[in-house]
Amino acid sequence: MFGIAFFAYLRLRRLYRNGLIVKRCAIAEWLLVFYIELLFFFSVFGRRSWSYYRYHLEVGWSYRSLLESGDTDMLKQILLNVILFIPVGVLAAYITKKHKFIKAICLGLLITVTIECLQLVMRTGNFEFDDMINNVLGVAIGGIPVAGYYYVLRLRSKSTKTGHSGNSEEADEIR
Repeated sequence: MFGIAFFAYLRLRRLYRNGLIVKRCAIAEWLLVFYIELLFFFSVFGRRSWSYYRYHLEVGWSYRSLLESGDTDMLKQILLNVILFIPVGVLAAYITKKHKFIKAICLGLLITVTIECLQLVMRTGNFEFDDMINNVLGVAIGGIPVAGYYYVLRLRSKSTKTGHSGNSEEADEIR
């Protein structure tokens, strides 16, 4: 399972040695790959298989259940789905800083859809639209502060180019 992280390490090390990627981006990319592998292991491959398919296709059912019954287990499930994807948002937003924040959201959506589909096919969990919503919410919560930070750096970089040489370390951070 963790062979993907090893091959990602080898690829990123080669890119770093050839000067095609800076060290901090290589580390962030490797951490993202490793974390995604952990997510897949604990939510799909590390679980026992059920004898039947489990799914909830009704959007918002978990929120209604929480509000109607006050079920603390449902609250824990919702919060866990959000919290588990915050690191994906942080790392994806950091890696895609030169691009649009929407790419980080799309990556989070791709990961969560893949996990949910694998859980359905392999019968190792519930296929739920609410899980996908919660996971993407976690990506957004993690990514928005990082994207905001880089947005401010871009604004500062533009203002320093008009008044200064623009060679500050902060300007280098957004490149």
